[in-house]
Amino acid sequence: MIQPSDISAESLNWVSKSIGISNGDILSKGQKLRIESSQRTFFRIPFKEKSSILMVVPYGIEESVSPFVPKQKFSNKRM
Repeated sequence: MIQPSDISAESLNWVSKSIGISNGDILSKGQKLRIESSQRTFFRIPFKEKSSILMVVPYGIEESVSPFVPKQKFSNKRM
């Protein structure tokens, strides 16, 4: 379960709109993932018999997500 204080309303609304599930389902079915020594926050969001990982980077942090794209493609091939 994701607590409303764990994720910004902007991020929650973006995910809801992007994958087509309600904010309530995201909060009740999703889970915050524990990552050590990171400014990023990760969430597992289940939907349509699969799940996605949401990475939230705080404002002001200039960071590219390009290193995560090859990992996502590799992960999809294994499913």
